[in-house]
Amino acid sequence: MRKCLWLCSIIVTWFLQHPQVATADLCPNMQKLALFQFKLSLSINTSASIEYCRRWSSSLHPKMMNWSMSSDGCIWDGVTCNQMTGDVIGLDLSCSQLVGVIPRNSILFQLSHLKYLNIHIAGRGRPMRLIIVE
Repeated sequence: MRKCLWLCSIIVTWFLQHPQVATADLCPNMQKLALFQFKLSLSINTSASIEYCRRWSSSLHPKMMNWSMSSDGCIWDGVTCNQMTGDVIGLDLSCSQLVGVIPRNSILFQLSHLKYLNIHIAGRGRPMRLIIVE
């Protein structure tokens, strides 16, 4: 019994010292990189007034502000992943105070598993909602 406790404590100590081994990213690196590059293509304007969000009592919240390449893309605010494969299947950036233009050749469209997209660009009127059906 003591041998088992000793071995368990060694294993737990090792995992605590090497957390990257214990917590692998669910989101595939290429999809995470595509999301991060999309983030870099837009700006966040915290003073942007989005009437749509106020009308529906949604809070303004810059969801992409805390996206970091050092964390799993599946835990990023506004990102939904398939829990089995880790593929990005949903992106909800509504009321995120985004400013910019999404070009037709945006890296966002390389997310081949994306099924739901909800984006509102400040100053562009109504939010863009896109539900992709195969």
